[in-house]
Amino acid sequence: MLNKIRDNKHIIVRSMIINQISSLLRGMNVYLEDNIISDILMYISKSKSSHHHISFLIDLSNSRILSYGFNYFFKSNTFPFSLHSEINAILKFYKKKYNTKNRKILIIFKISKSGIVGMSKPCYHCALFIRNNYKNLNLSNVYYSYRDIDDICRLKKISRKDLEEDCFKQSSGFHFRLIQSKSNHNLT
Repeated sequence: MLNKIRDNKHIIVRSMIINQISSLLRGMNVYLEDNIISDILMYISKSKSSHHHISFLIDLSNSRILSYGFNYFFKSNTFPFSLHSEINAILKFYKKKYNTKNRKILIIFKISKSGIVGMSKPCYHCALFIRNNYKNLNLSNVYYSYRDIDDICRLKKISRKDLEEDCFKQSSGFHFRLIQSKSNHNLT
């Protein structure tokens, strides 16, 4: 009985996540295809993280999702690192060799395990990567999810100028590894 309740809770949370992402994308005339929904659900079910980041690179001429990416964490004794969703989506786009002439937007989401959409402003390194690829990708704007003062999920726009001038934080994983490497360095 307890397993059935737990399974039902996971189904409800997953449908909340898909509904929230779909709703925000629909506001920009973008629709999730079934295969993308399947990939999102698979990623969420396999991820052990307390939150999930999902990014979409979208062609503005036809509102089509060209590529999408998730956060991935790679563990190693010598060099653990992560691949953030926005960089993942951009790299996947380059591998597919789509037409780069059409204007595009990049949308970044953060979703908790409980299905709540939250702040997904790019970290310093991702902002730098996006800025360095802005012209080549022919990006129009970048959007990230956040919750407003009324606790409503929204998308906030970042222009190219914002990417150059705004203060972006180090990702928590980068900051943690930096502190860890300094402490290991002091031990030797």
